[in-house]
Amino acid sequence: MKLDILSPYYWFLMAKKNSPKIPIQMSIPIISVGNINTGGSGKTPFIHFLVAEIKAKFPLKKIVIVSKSYKASLKFPQEVTELDLSRPDIFGDEPCLLKSIVDADVWSGPIKYKTLAAALRLKTYDLAIIDDGFSHRQIQRQLDIVLFDVSRSRAHYQIIPFGFMREPWSALKRASLVILTKLENQDKGRIHFFESEIQKYQKNLLSLDFVTKLNLKIKNIFLVTGIGNPEALVQNLKLLGYNVVKVQLYEDHYKFPLTEQIKIWQEYLSLKAESELEIVTTSKDLIKISHPELKQNLKLIELNISMSDKKLKVLHEKISQLF
Repeated sequence: MKLDILSPYYWFLMAKKNSPKIPIQMSIPIISVGNINTGGSGKTPFIHFLVAEIKAKFPLKKIVIVSKSYKASLKFPQEVTELDLSRPDIFGDEPCLLKSIVDADVWSGPIKYKTLAAALRLKTYDLAIIDDGFSHRQIQRQLDIVLFDVSRSRAHYQIIPFGFMREPWSALKRASLVILTKLENQDKGRIHFFESEIQKYQKNLLSLDFVTKLNLKIKNIFLVTGIGNPEALVQNLKLLGYNVVKVQLYEDHYKFPLTEQIKIWQEYLSLKAESELEIVTTSKDLIKISHPELKQNLKLIELNISMSDKKLKVLHEKISQLF
């Protein structure tokens, strides 16, 4: 953490903090779901969980999710429809995935506040959820949720380029709520360390559990994925009793061009010729696969969320204050 002041990126953030733009006040309540580091902390499954909880409590509320068309060709805000699910190259993988799993409208675009404004001009909504919105300060939000991945090392939580933090620890003061994720099978000392660091800046602290599900008779698996934190996934698969014969890792948001899909398919056939095994991936990856045989044979790893009744009550109270 002492390295922060040596990072040029840190001083860029300080300059940004000292000359802030006045956030835009929208006509409806806004929930931001984000993190302070790069890479996966579980935002997509959490948004799925969050929408389900809101719908259960407020079934008549119309929800829109705003997500960035990251590494995609979309230049202007547009709603993602069911017909667009196979077009992550245009809309982005996260918007397409969210539309495929969440009971809400999803809009994609290169700039979040412009995307939300476009959605509100065309449709009537009661609530907006900003995907990966913590560092996007141009929209005034009423509930700012930060997900914090405790499966990462302490070294991970240093400011870029010494680590992978997009913002310093002190940025957590802006949050309404911090939720610890990926606590499964983590050392208690590591969890306590992160809790202590977070509570220096943010007292509203909860946690949730990720439940990895994969029900296969064959225990030898070939994992193919391009997600933010694959190490935690590999660990969970091993704890479920699977023998991870091979892991083919790609960068986060990897597009999976057809040439690469063909290579993956050929590698799977080669491995399968040696011993029985299944090829597995995540929903974020599967939505970008177009090779017919590969898509048909890929088995999906499910990631579900659970919270204790006590912690869920706190989350419900935060949501209820929005309406």
